[in-house]
Amino acid sequence: MNGEVPAATEPPYCPESFLIFKDLIRIHLTQILKLDSKPPMAAVALLVAVACETLSRLLGYAREDEVFARQLMAHRDVPYPVAQVLFSALRNGYVHQYRANLVDLDGSDILITLTWKEPGLHLRIVGVENRDGHLHPVPLNRNQDKRARLIVDVESLWKDLDALITRVEGRLVEDQALAGNVDANWQARIRKETEKPVGDAATAWRKWVFSQTWNE
Repeated sequence: MNGEVPAATEPPYCPESFLIFKDLIRIHLTQILKLDSKPPMAAVALLVAVACETLSRLLGYAREDEVFARQLMAHRDVPYPVAQVLFSALRNGYVHQYRANLVDLDGSDILITLTWKEPGLHLRIVGVENRDGHLHPVPLNRNQDKRARLIVDVESLWKDLDALITRVEGRLVEDQALAGNVDANWQARIRKETEKPVGDAATAWRKWVFSQTWNE
């Protein structure tokens, strides 16, 4: 040693847009999953789908279902084409009608059914039977309904997403070139999707903003 103080090294860069996304989605989903009384299962399924879409955009993938189908569902050994359809059924179903879309397989409908905290049934095809006025999952050969059910357990979805977020953060720290692209992807997406009222809409917005502005 010659007495020189080693130069400080900069910590690996992790994009601010990713960190903000990570913190918000973890806070919101963790809090929602505490609501065991009348649980909002649809909200969890929709937020997981939206979070995967956001990650796909941050990472620069061309397809919005890429992270869900290629990474989240691959962790459960779900084939890519199956996961693509499942993403669409969840994301588009809950966005447009607040229920999952049916999956029509060879003319027979498969109904996607959400469970709250039943990991043993996650991504299983089951039947249902009526007990005291309530439907309960049973093996498919005991099904009392004309449709099979695909069970999607929302707590399991969240746990898989949480683990995936940790893996993505590790990739960004290790791959600084990828990290540098993430904020650029995010800014480009913000500009692309910025609402820009024109014509009568712009006139109405100017008037409304003026009337709503709080000045001292």
